[in-house]
Amino acid sequence: MTTGLGARVLEILSWHELTAFSYQTVRGRAHTIGEPMTKHQVRAAMIVRLNTLLLGAAGTSLGVADFIAVCLNKNIYSIIGETGPIGAGDLCWGAAMAMAFIGEGEFSDQSGDRQHAADMLAEAGLKALILGPKDGFALASHASFAAAHSAISVHRATSLLNSIQCATALTMEAFRPNPSPLDEYAQSIAP
Repeated sequence: MTTGLGARVLEILSWHELTAFSYQTVRGRAHTIGEPMTKHQVRAAMIVRLNTLLLGAAGTSLGVADFIAVCLNKNIYSIIGETGPIGAGDLCWGAAMAMAFIGEGEFSDQSGDRQHAADMLAEAGLKALILGPKDGFALASHASFAAAHSAISVHRATSLLNSIQCATALTMEAFRPNPSPLDEYAQSIAP
């Protein structure tokens, strides 16, 4: 994370070059298309990323986690297209999220109002996030969206299972069926 790429792989980059590389990382990978993800999907990913940054292992500037927390508390979130990365990472989604953080993408608020990120940040009394070395990489390269989508799916599946169990119990109560097939002994023979 301190050297160039390709032919410059052995060159140690200056602070200015590393910072510029953070912005280049975000801008070069923030390519999503399609309908925007829902507020819940993006906010869940922001929460996941915030929590993983708080572990301290990502090596970001201290202000990155604070910035995400303030955005969450002010109920503003990045606009990100549903279709992004192809492969194992959330690179394009993460970079699209970061584009809004640096004031170059789009944000939405709790009312669904969608604006250029710099304008919405100003309305919220915030300034765009200033990236330091490695910040761009840490904001783009992670699996927070996959984790968020998985958590939302597990929550929905759990809610559905609970609903099915309640509906089954109410149906059995209403029709007074023979409960012997649910007997523990019967289940152990033919689960």
